Amino acid sequence: MLRRPGLSAASISSSSRNGKNLRGVSIPRCAVRRQCRAGQRPGSPPPTDGERIMKVLGMLRADPSSEAGQPPTKDQMERMGAFLEEVTNAGVILSGDGLRPTKYGKRVSLKDGKFSVVDGPFTESKELVASYALLQVDSMEEAEKWTRRFLEVFGQGQCELRPIIEASDFPSDVFTAEEQAREAKTRAQMEKNARHR
Repeated sequence: MLRRPGLSAASISSSSRNGKNLRGVSIPRCAVRRQCRAGQRPGSPPPTDGERIMKVLGMLRADPSSEAGQPPTKDQMERMGAFLEEVTNAGVILSGDGLRPTKYGKRVSLKDGKFSVVDGPFTESKELVASYALLQVDSMEEAEKWTRRFLEVFGQGQCELRPIIEASDFPSDVFTAEEQAREAKTRAQMEKNARHR
């Protein structure tokens, strides 16, 4: 799930997705966002075939230790590795990685047709993200349950949970059949890109 910056799923757990080492890529072999079934809305009852119905992005807020690039202890690595195996085997986590401190980052903005780039570090620590996890769950309550478990393993912190927008969230006159086909093709290419990295 979420973890300290610089730790990839492959480096923490050798039993990564489908038993194959993905060399720490952020996007798994599956597409980042599954296509919803027609008419399905987030929070609606789960499909009868057992498929999980919503994706949720969990973001761990940065703190002074993550911004300093402080590595985890051996004990933290072991506890997080065991938790990652559990959440992966439960079919809940699709992707997740820690982020390097903001001193390695950049902010790119566009305003009034002009770009600006600001090099890190960034100081507004309440808004910074240290790591993320993409979860596939039946409800926000399930996402909260797994996040509570993660925070217990991690020791402390604050996570924000945000549902991923699904195809069914858009009106059909905006997300037309043509756009749906283009998105499906793009997602297939993303999946191919992830396999070949």
